[in-house]
Amino acid sequence: MSNAAQVIHPLFIPKGSVRALVTLTLTGAGCYLLTQGTALTNELSVGLFIVLSYYFAHRGAHVGTTSPTEKNPLFLPRGFIRTILSLGLIGTFVYVFAVRKDASLFSSNKATFIPLMSFFAGILLQAFYKRRKARPDVKTPFLDLFDHFKALVVLGAAVGLCLGATQLVAFGFLQGEGFRLGALAAVAFYFGSR
Repeated sequence: MSNAAQVIHPLFIPKGSVRALVTLTLTGAGCYLLTQGTALTNELSVGLFIVLSYYFAHRGAHVGTTSPTEKNPLFLPRGFIRTILSLGLIGTFVYVFAVRKDASLFSSNKATFIPLMSFFAGILLQAFYKRRKARPDVKTPFLDLFDHFKALVVLGAAVGLCLGATQLVAFGFLQGEGFRLGALAAVAFYFGSR
């Protein structure tokens, strides 16, 4: 009888637990600062975008692929951490914008909010896509056409961001904040929906 070698994960906790703790920590700090009326630092904004987009995309892509003996991150039920993160973010946004009515926080953090909201909108679209395309009796020509449209838009947005940043082309609108945020939102939405 030979037992397969057991994989030892960092800190002797289940695979993905360290990523979950980092994501919960950064998200908790971001939510706390926002509820206090404090703008996020650039580093925290970028960190939040990285960990949230990675965590949701990575964990969502691996739904149902773990073995029966593999433990979920932090020994919690599957989807629990994503649910806590989602509820925390939604609760924070509702508190800041509906209860405190502090639109200035949106202005000072729009480079974080717009891409994150676009990314999550893409994730919601992906969930809808998976359900529609998984049904063999349902034809999806509109969804397929929309995929082509999304691809063209995100390629245009990426090229526009690069041209605006490098200033290789003298189109003033490419350097405008509105274009940059819109292009970044398009990229985030596309990656969330894939």
